[in-house]
Amino acid sequence: MYFSRRSKVVKRGRTRFVQLTAQLTRISHESSAATADPPAPTDGGPCEALYRLQVCRSALSIRLRFGGFAANAGKKYGLSHPPTYTGGVRCSVTSALVAAAMIACCLCVWTGDVVAQEITEKPPSHLPAFIAVGAVDDTAGKDLIVPSIRAAGRLEKTSSFGVDIDGNEFDPDWVLNTQFRFGLKADSGRSLGIIRLFAEFEHDVVAGPVWGGGDGQTADGIFAPSAVPNSTEYEDHTFRRANARLSIGPFLTLGGGIFTSHWGLGLLANDGAARSRSKTASFVDPRGGDVVIRALALTGPYTDHRLTFFAAYDIVHHDDVLVAGDEATQWVGGMSVGTMVPFQAGVYGVYRMQKARSGKETNVGVVDVFGLYNADFGRFGSLGVAAEAAIIFGETELGPTPVAPTHDVLQLGATLRASYDGGLGGAVLDVTYASGDQNFDDGKQNAFRADINHESGLLLYRYVLAAQTARFPITAADPELVGLPSEDLERLPTRGALTNGFTVFPRGWLRPADGLEIYGGPLLAWSDVPYADPLQTRLSGGKPMNPFGKSPSRFMGMEFDLGIRFTTQLFGTKLEVAAEGAVLAPGGALQMGGGTMDSIFGGRFLLSYEL
Repeated sequence: MYFSRRSKVVKRGRTRFVQLTAQLTRISHESSAATADPPAPTDGGPCEALYRLQVCRSALSIRLRFGGFAANAGKKYGLSHPPTYTGGVRCSVTSALVAAAMIACCLCVWTGDVVAQEITEKPPSHLPAFIAVGAVDDTAGKDLIVPSIRAAGRLEKTSSFGVDIDGNEFDPDWVLNTQFRFGLKADSGRSLGIIRLFAEFEHDVVAGPVWGGGDGQTADGIFAPSAVPNSTEYEDHTFRRANARLSIGPFLTLGGGIFTSHWGLGLLANDGAARSRSKTASFVDPRGGDVVIRALALTGPYTDHRLTFFAAYDIVHHDDVLVAGDEATQWVGGMSVGTMVPFQAGVYGVYRMQKARSGKETNVGVVDVFGLYNADFGRFGSLGVAAEAAIIFGETELGPTPVAPTHDVLQLGATLRASYDGGLGGAVLDVTYASGDQNFDDGKQNAFRADINHESGLLLYRYVLAAQTARFPITAADPELVGLPSEDLERLPTRGALTNGFTVFPRGWLRPADGLEIYGGPLLAWSDVPYADPLQTRLSGGKPMNPFGKSPSRFMGMEFDLGIRFTTQLFGTKLEVAAEGAVLAPGGALQMGGGTMDSIFGGRFLLSYEL
């Protein structure tokens, strides 16, 4: 009799568990597309924890193993991964697991409307994320403290290639580049009524090359220090975020502290956090990011379209424009509208005041516009389009010449992304333009430089042009060849950023199994103006010449990138393993004495774990 009653209680518990899990499944299916890894809520709130429970639901349903009864009940209630029978388990263990799962599912169902609201306001996973300059997510939530941990590493290498007319080569060793990041978010939610408090902390440790890299490449003076690929210094600690914000309803938000800065597709302001996601076919593994000490004020969101206005004053702590000894401050302002589903747009303005160690000043303005739109065709998939364009204007005293002690700055950059998600497969097209500058001695600076962490493939910009331009400061300063060298030559290397280029990067992706993705495509690149080496151009009397002393064509080459990635959820944590490779066929812009450069090969292995 005892075992009979106990069996009935356990069966009722199992039945209730299956029902509640099925209810959670229906909520998630109604609010987001049923993908292997749907976009996660990022407010750090209870919905994020519930999302993690949701994504590991399949693992739980398999591992609880309630026997044949649970398998049949799972099919009855429509679970996508019903439990399967593999043998009995101890009744006490089963009862404990059932009780814990029932409590968790009850919490999920109790806040199911919040889960739906969170997920429906997130963009499809194949669209880029829009991040404003510090707004607190006002989605309904409860007070909480949420930690986060991410450990990542990549092991990469390329074949050797020439960098100048003298036959010098860049021949890197294997490089191990790591990152360990932990953070903490605290949010008062609705517990204080109209008042909301939010604070966050994020810290990078063991970040950068820990083995291999550029140190051995710069010892003989062939390259400018810290300019060749993977030559950034290893950092044992870097603060990325340590800030607090106070919101009074939608009327006013005030904040201050250390922030990461990001806007739109990350063409110009990029926080270095836009890691590869499923259905993007992206070849990105960012390091660093733009970090500022910011005082922030914003108002909004208003109306159903979430109209928001913001303003900020920044002391720039780190970004791609600064070199050692530089100091910069900037005023920021703008507005955004939309919820990312189906659209969002915004305009972002900056007035930047930068001073070099030598005392030379740069004062420029930036106008950056961004927009995205997504169309959902139901079972026929979804189509997304996003674009960003930026113009930089002003003047600078950097790089003066006898005839032009001050340069007028006028630079233009733009990027477009179109993506199609068909469920099991899809396609992505990136088109990017960055203006160039072929004349080093006139009174203009027109070379737009995209952020280092912006998508630009694996080899051409990250390695080949980075290494060749890292040679420029050495050759252009050789007193035996040029007499008195020009000033500010340390600013010539691209350090892996896309500049003076027009690229078309179509890619496709295929998901043959849950969590497994194969992706790749060709990157076609042209220069905006002829690719010019400062020394060879000066020796030719001003006619643009490439590093090998040849008159270059506009075609930089074709790079084919291919990758395979496996992602799995482990009880609310995420493990990702990937392998990516590339081959570059250089174009006429890189021709040498005996023709164009030989094909260049490269590849990397990536591993990351997130909690």
